[in-house]
Amino acid sequence: MNRKRLYRAIAIVGILATAVWLSLPTIAGRIVRSRAKDRGWTVEFRSLEWTRTSVRLHGVSASNAWMKAELDEVTLTVDGTQLQGVRADGGSVEADLSKRPKGESKGSLKTSADHLNVELRGLCGSGEAHIRGAGKDVEGTLWADKASGTCGSWVAETEGVRKTGTTITAGLMVLRKVGELPAESAREGSTAGDGFPSRLTVADLKVEADGRYVHALGATVDVNADGAEVEADSVAVELIAEVGPITATRVRAGIDRKTQQFTLGAATMNASMNAVSKDKLEALTIMTWGRIARKDGVTTVDDLLVKVGQFSLSGWLHYTDTKNFDAVGILSKTSCQTVIESAPKGFMDRMAGFSYSGTVASKLSVSGKQGKFSVQFDLENKCRVEKVPPEMDVKNFRKKFRRTVPGLKGDIEVESGPGSESWAPLDKVSPYMVKAVLTTEDTGFFVHHGFIPKSIENSLKENLEAGKFARGGSTVSMQLAKNLWLTRTKTISRKAQEFFLTTYLEQSMSKQDIMELYLNVVEFGPEIYGIRQASHVYFGKQPDDLTVGEAAFLASILPSPKREHFSKERTLTGGWDGYVKTIVRTMRTRDLISEQEAAEGLAETVTKGESITGGLSPVVLAPGGVDPRSWR
Repeated sequence: MNRKRLYRAIAIVGILATAVWLSLPTIAGRIVRSRAKDRGWTVEFRSLEWTRTSVRLHGVSASNAWMKAELDEVTLTVDGTQLQGVRADGGSVEADLSKRPKGESKGSLKTSADHLNVELRGLCGSGEAHIRGAGKDVEGTLWADKASGTCGSWVAETEGVRKTGTTITAGLMVLRKVGELPAESAREGSTAGDGFPSRLTVADLKVEADGRYVHALGATVDVNADGAEVEADSVAVELIAEVGPITATRVRAGIDRKTQQFTLGAATMNASMNAVSKDKLEALTIMTWGRIARKDGVTTVDDLLVKVGQFSLSGWLHYTDTKNFDAVGILSKTSCQTVIESAPKGFMDRMAGFSYSGTVASKLSVSGKQGKFSVQFDLENKCRVEKVPPEMDVKNFRKKFRRTVPGLKGDIEVESGPGSESWAPLDKVSPYMVKAVLTTEDTGFFVHHGFIPKSIENSLKENLEAGKFARGGSTVSMQLAKNLWLTRTKTISRKAQEFFLTTYLEQSMSKQDIMELYLNVVEFGPEIYGIRQASHVYFGKQPDDLTVGEAAFLASILPSPKREHFSKERTLTGGWDGYVKTIVRTMRTRDLISEQEAAEGLAETVTKGESITGGLSPVVLAPGGVDPRSWR
């Protein structure tokens, strides 16, 4: 009897134990739902597996006020009834960050996830991400092995991301823009302490937008109440069509919020900038300081200082929302040699071997808006040439010399100089030719020292209004320097070298020598170089036989010598004939020709003749300047 009772008791206990064991998943499920509800979550699942230290949920749906998740599997790590950690594997998450409560506690729960697809709203319009190996420890440190996704019109990829407190580090970050960023996606007012990291350190950061890119190695970004600072071991960037790849080392940028003072610069920079130089610039050292502010629709940059190598530029800029701006740039008195030596490789290569004494100073003021500008330019040139490399000595042009020039099918080599077949001494050139050049190219040739600030002003004004290099503003001396030693590519580099080389020409040659050499090397048409060849090709005569109208025509084509202006009847087209006659009238107005000569020129029908060939004897150059009115 006692044995039967024992068996019954054991059976009852077994049944009760089995019932309890079978009910544990249900109990665990209730605990999960209850604990989730306490944290503001609603959780449902398809099935549950239970062990002493964990609860594994399958087919989980979880949501709160701002997030909804559909997860393949969730593992809850427990210690008794205390939830220690959460791991999610597979599935998707939707989050509307605009609904997330501000100041939400980080808590002390350890979480991790793998193979998650996340959909976001409220941060940048809408976006989605795929995350592998992500998590957060009990101290609040976040990490992700890999993550990729879109945010508005940006595609992002990261590797080895880790966030501790207000510091984010990453082994690799890539941002690519795939289209225009929607207006509603802009995020404003992000500051340190408002969920925005105060420090971001990236071993390898890449940002790409519409084919332009920024690539930084070893970059650190600091943001705090006082301001922001960026440092990088190296940066490569391409921003606009005219600016090719730029690489820089030891890059630094920063701004002080209180003083609004900013800094930007690099220890060394290599760049390909078509508008600056046709050659790659190397070893450029540049730093910029200034004070930037914005108020009532006006952005101001004051106390601007740009240091390039050993010389500095100063100035300021004011820009309004209506696209009006005022800007001033100043080069204070600076050693001419210092300017040359501070230039990076590829910017002033033609100046190698030159030595200058003296100083140079300039000031440029620009105001207005696109399409309408006011420009003022001042120049003080006290540079003196002290040393010239043998290959650049102007003595080389007092005998036969050869040079490479553009031809119809690539570069060609032409011969010039006294004693060559193409040479025309100045006393064998029609005086009308010199006067026509003075009228169209350089009215102050015999009185200036190589430069006319007013012409430079007008050139800058036209270029700014056109948004491109539309006019050079070059004197005859500047054009000669370009034709002898520089390329035709319109760049800042060419203009800078043109300045120093023109100074050299003006100090080493007489005005008569400069004019003679100019007329013998300048281009008058496709593979037509020098006044003698031009006279032969266009009019079938020698240069000293040119009439007023013919000389005016040859001067008229100097800015654009490759265009055709003769009709099938070999006479000038109507529009160009009118322009040539305007040049003749201007020659008379400036008292360069007489009334009778002007009348003859205006009555003349400029007709293209039959080409001839021939030679001239060498000539000894005469020193000294000439009054233009003596050329009659």
